[in-house]
Amino acid sequence: MSNLDRFGLTIPQLDSIIAEGLRGGGNWCDLYFEDTAYSNLLLRDGEVSSGGHHIDYGCGIRVLKGEKTGYAYSESTDLGSLLSAAKAAAAISQASNNAAPLALPPCGIPAGNFYPMERDWSLAAVSEFVPFLKRIGEAITTREPRAIKVMATLSYSISHILMYNSLGELSSDTRPLGSLSVSAVFKQGERIEKQQAGLSFRQGSEMISDANLEYLVSKTIDGVKGLDNVSFRVNKDDKIAFVGENELAQTALFQVLMGEIEPDEGSVKWGVSTSRSYLPKDNSPYFEGCTTELVDWLRQYSVKKDDVYLRGFLGRMLFSGEDAFKPVNVLSGGEKVRC
Repeated sequence: MSNLDRFGLTIPQLDSIIAEGLRGGGNWCDLYFEDTAYSNLLLRDGEVSSGGHHIDYGCGIRVLKGEKTGYAYSESTDLGSLLSAAKAAAAISQASNNAAPLALPPCGIPAGNFYPMERDWSLAAVSEFVPFLKRIGEAITTREPRAIKVMATLSYSISHILMYNSLGELSSDTRPLGSLSVSAVFKQGERIEKQQAGLSFRQGSEMISDANLEYLVSKTIDGVKGLDNVSFRVNKDDKIAFVGENELAQTALFQVLMGEIEPDEGSVKWGVSTSRSYLPKDNSPYFEGCTTELVDWLRQYSVKKDDVYLRGFLGRMLFSGEDAFKPVNVLSGGEKVRC
């Protein structure tokens, strides 16, 4: 199935959506369709005790007019809903100036399939992965008697992406992502240590291999220094990207910077006038066990407490109408990130 068929649309229909977005005199319009399925399994105390699955599906529409940008989103990809979203994005982008249309040449979007899978995650049964997680736990406890607790997590997703713009350029891709992480607690006498190891690949289920199992087990037992000799200074207006293969080390760095964990050595010093905030990769602690409505959940983090402000803020995050009263425990992964 092509990604165009997946969303149930044709090129003429995409053109009609673009035309609706540009009807108010916009200079540019593009469409971003996504169908992503997320799954995860958790091994705790020798058993795979929990798992989850959810889907993010919909289309984002962007319209540019002069210096103004309008965004709209639809969780449905039927033509009527998409035309309404395009109309909303166009209305948001209406600018007071009369900017001339931009003459942009085609940029030649390359063909997709940048991440070919040997084994598609969607074709594998979840039951195939349970023995693998159990083998990780058994290998650690067998090789290291000091191990008193082992947790292993497998998370994987497949994103089907379709993009179309007002130059008539169509591009699509399928993006797999698999992550394995292991955490173990070791006790010797009164001393307790915790070790972690992890792997992430844009691959299919071929990453469930003996070689990766051995890597995770050995790194969890022997330990690996995630951060070593890290030193840097951030000045006003600096914009810095942290790039690396070890996602656990990146997460640990931001946890140290935010004071969530203490470094084994060294220190972090902030300027007296700086303010700090960050978007954690794992936001589950903010939502676990909470059944509060979204608008009330947000209220506890907001300086302004009135409903008008909170619902206006949620509207900008694409939670309109009755969505503001959703219980937070039913939000999808993408919705949790937005709010």
